[in-house]
Amino acid sequence: MSSEISLCESCQQLRAVVSGKGSRFLMCLLSLKDARWKKYPPQPVRQCGGHERRADESHISTVDSKSDNKR
Repeated sequence: MSSEISLCESCQQLRAVVSGKGSRFLMCLLSLKDARWKKYPPQPVRQCGGHERRADESHISTVDSKSDNKR
């Protein structure tokens, strides 16, 4: 992933997924409801029609991919 800041980082539709090896992927939750959105958009994202700024900039939903598979 590029060192540039992505628009995704400030979006409430973001879920950060961390793999078992520690890699971090930015998943767009809009993709779960609408096929027009990519599940893992190429980073950094500069423009997005679905961007919704988070009220609390410090909170990003993060999921460990190992624990997510146990559901």
